[in-house]
Parts: sequence; C-alpha cells; structure tokens
Amino acid sequence: DESSFITSALRHSEGVDQGTVLNLLGALCDYCLLRGDLYRLGEISELTRSVDQGLLERSVQWRTGIAARQLGELDKARTTLSSVVGLYREAHHDSGAALALCSLGITLH
Repeated sequence: DESSFITSALRHSEGVDQGTVLNLLGALCDYCLLRGDLYRLGEISELTRSVDQGLLERSVQWRTGIAARQLGELDKARTTLSSVVGLYREAHHDSGAALALCSLGITLH
C-alpha cells in the first residue's frame, strides 16, 4: 500500500528539508482520514512526535478523532477529541481549540 511506503520513507528522512516532510505528512494525514485508516494515522502521530512538531501532532490527533467517529468508534473519537481540545488550549491556539470543540460537539451529538 502506498501510504505504508511513504510512511516508511518518512522514517528515514534525515537531511531532507523539514518543511517538505511536514507538508507530505499533512497530505498523508488527509489521505488516511479519507480512507479511515486509524492505524496509519497512529504511525504518523509517532512520526510527528519524533520531529517535535506540536501543531502537526495536534492536527494528526484531530484527524484521528474524526476518522474514529466516521468508523463508529465513538468512545475513541470522544477521548481523542477531548485530548485535542486540551492540547490546543495548552498551546494557546484558540482557533484550533474551537475547531476541536466543534468536532467534539458533533461526536457527542
């Protein structure tokens, strides 16, 4: 599967422009969200932690919550999105917190 190949390549992206890597990770997240691929989103989350990109990590977690909701895993979605709200608040990122709260509200409804 192409997302597996890309994820594997990203693990060995030392010396590559980090902006390019982050853009590719963001696109891969969107692809996984559309497919509902929670496993691959988890791998991407690990990658974002390893490059210490807080905003991207929060974004990956938000997409993971949305994907869980789409797959009917409402407890996982609620837990993940609640955590994302807290992460955005800790980072003083009001628009991200608002987006996560909106997604959480839809999940709880």
